Amino acid sequence: MNRLFVLVSVLVLVAAVSCDGGGGGGSSTSPVPLDKLDAEFSAAICEKVFECCSDAERMAMFMQLTPTPTDQASCETSYSALVGLVFGGGADSIMKGRILYSADNAGCVLGAVRAPGCATSRMGEARLSGADGCNDFITSNVENDAACQQDYECKSGNCEGAQLDFNNAANNKDGVCKPMPSEGQACPGFKCADELYCDFGAESKCLATKANGMDCDNSSECKSDNCGDDGKCAEQPAMCQGK
Repeated sequence: MNRLFVLVSVLVLVAAVSCDGGGGGGSSTSPVPLDKLDAEFSAAICEKVFECCSDAERMAMFMQLTPTPTDQASCETSYSALVGLVFGGGADSIMKGRILYSADNAGCVLGAVRAPGCATSRMGEARLSGADGCNDFITSNVENDAACQQDYECKSGNCEGAQLDFNNAANNKDGVCKPMPSEGQACPGFKCADELYCDFGAESKCLATKANGMDCDNSSECKSDNCGDDGKCAEQPAMCQGK
């Protein structure tokens, strides 16, 4: 299982970060301006990682980061860069009316991440997306067939054909929001609708995710998002529950 994906899912899967729709009940914290998002969330996540995860669990999480973080400070540097890469175009998206950003809702989610103890650090997308009482802090505004540069700008979550130059934004080119590929359709961007995964075979088609106990080669194939060491879909193991 890709532990790095799970750790940052609270940041990347912004469309999933909601619960009761009421906006109340999350841990209280100050609003988080967009330009502080990377630093605030990176600090909160890394604080939890070093509070709640064992050395072996941290090693598994950090294996895709270069250089590998060795302490909380280097963890924050690495994750701040990662979050900045994901949301670096947020201000431009807001200016163009392609997304709405709520600093209050971002603060709510941040408060949930920082809740005392290790319960909220339980690694698993469902757990992290269950920030008590918090609504989405990014709302997509772009309909299908309209211009986009980022997946999170599209109501469908799928921006096709965009070209992004992270070194020079002047070279960026718009793509178009399109529906997520459905079962049996091609997935050239490796994205599929809910309950589907992109089969990385010669034809790269969207297929139904697999139940626990079925054979798998990659965690994305499983409903649980966990392909075990025995090559079978299985529930995600609990981790980072205190050293």
